[in-house]
Amino acid sequence: MKSLHSTMAGRVKHALYQASVRAKKAGLPFDLTPEWLQPKLEHGFCEVTGIPLDFEYGGKGQRANTFSPSLDRVDPIGGYTPENTKVTVWIYNRAKGPSRDEDVLLMARALTKGGYALKLWRKCRERL
Repeated sequence: MKSLHSTMAGRVKHALYQASVRAKKAGLPFDLTPEWLQPKLEHGFCEVTGIPLDFEYGGKGQRANTFSPSLDRVDPIGGYTPENTKVTVWIYNRAKGPSRDEDVLLMARALTKGGYALKLWRKCRERL
């Protein structure tokens, strides 16, 4: 039996179902459709960072990696609507949380300003 995550249609169905459950629980509008989501996933890149989406699936209840697709609400108070939702990498959505895009950018600038990102990159390369 094929996993729901083994096809693009299955991924779309799963992502929309999960978002609809979150919307219902929070009392938020939900009107995303497969016709809206599938082309965005097929495009294969985060709509905010441009980082490629990674569709590797780690198994039930597990996120395979931080670059898997995630549905980010631009305005966290708003619902899952085409106007208020972007497909991002999970790590971006996680960093943003209930904040704004500008807040994540401020954090990224602060991380790179002091050379921290370069030091971290060098440290990671040493481990290879």
